Amino acid sequence: MPSEDLVPGDLVLLESGDKVPADLRLVRVTELHVNESALTGESVPVHKDAVALPEATPVADRCNMVYSGTLVTAGHGAGIAVATGAETELVEIHRLVGAAETLMTPLTAKLAWFSRVLTIAILGLAAVTFAGGIAAPPGLPSKPHRRDRPRGRGHPEACRPPSPSRWLSVWPEWPSAAR
Repeated sequence: MPSEDLVPGDLVLLESGDKVPADLRLVRVTELHVNESALTGESVPVHKDAVALPEATPVADRCNMVYSGTLVTAGHGAGIAVATGAETELVEIHRLVGAAETLMTPLTAKLAWFSRVLTIAILGLAAVTFAGGIAAPPGLPSKPHRRDRPRGRGHPEACRPPSPSRWLSVWPEWPSAAR
């Protein structure tokens, strides 16, 4: 029977490898283990039993229930559908997570403020640079033209020897130079 046709009160038989079609209260089990990672995040299969529990038992401790969307990993059993469709625990968890508000921690608030200030500073610097480029006189080159640079052998700037570095000027004073 397709899970869309299930209504509360239907008897559902479960075997290893089945996906649980609705929230079921177990009435008969034989070594039933269910992977509830969709609900709890726990990857280890949970052992299920058909014992009676008080109604105030938390959802995570209800060993006599299997929930829609979980997988039977071992054993077999039978259960009565108690919730189907939008009334299942999986849908309720989804609804609660969707309604949760995001929490603004002090660190998150400071990082948001810093990123706003940094963005404004960068945009301001970019605007000043752009305005300076627009406002520059039209005849002013942004960098020297190639013909204005020193060219080679005949140019006085190109023929001047490089100035000695500081370490070359104190080289005779080195202790190893006296040996």
